[in-house]
Amino acid sequence: FTESAFIVVQTPGQTSQSFYVPLAQAAPGLFAANSSGTGQLAAMNQDGSTNSATNAATAGSTVTMYATGEGLTAPPGIDGAIQTQGSRAPYLPVKVTIGGQLAQFVSAGTPIGELSGVMVVRAAVPTGLTAGPVPVVLSVGSVSTSQNVTISVK
Repeated sequence: FTESAFIVVQTPGQTSQSFYVPLAQAAPGLFAANSSGTGQLAAMNQDGSTNSATNAATAGSTVTMYATGEGLTAPPGIDGAIQTQGSRAPYLPVKVTIGGQLAQFVSAGTPIGELSGVMVVRAAVPTGLTAGPVPVVLSVGSVSTSQNVTISVK
């Protein structure tokens, strides 16, 4: 794995100076329900309803979250294209913590009909959490999201 690359941008009649770009095996990010990228996570409860303060998930139930930045997948896909055959799974291990507790991981990948580059993550809500908004952290390989998104639990 190469950890950096030098890039040169060329357009008709112009060439940029080369510049250094750090590379990572993954750069996970969870989708928030608002455009700020923080607060309530864009998540669905096990029954398919939207997770919110007034529609919280219960302990043991599975929540579905949407993410990006999973790195290489098997099979490879074309970002921005609709996944039409099979599902894509990240090569690197995926884990989720909810409210600071490791969640029982259910699945992660890009299913048929979903846009490639969007990873659908399913995990079970741990027991013993305090009711209300709790932080969710997604890790892909050794890289984790920050604790800036939450789901509501009861």
